[in-house]
Amino acid sequence: MDADSVALVTLLLLATTTFLAGVNFERGFVWIGGLLALLTVAGTEFEAYLWGISAIAMIALALAIFSVILLRRHRRAKTPVTPSAT
Repeated sequence: MDADSVALVTLLLLATTTFLAGVNFERGFVWIGGLLALLTVAGTEFEAYLWGISAIAMIALALAIFSVILLRRHRRAKTPVTPSAT
């Protein structure tokens, strides 16, 4: 197995152990085990679509910066210039 598969199996074993500890000993561990399992599955999906997510994030960041620049230019153009009294 490659390192990624070993890491996922280890996380799922930890999630299962924590869940079973919650079932048999302390109820709070049930939620922690479920959260670990959910995050492990979500992490695999995130890794599969990492390039797409990063491309969308970069486009969103570029649009946000462009909007801020346009809004500042618009506000600067709207402010009236007051003549100095001499």
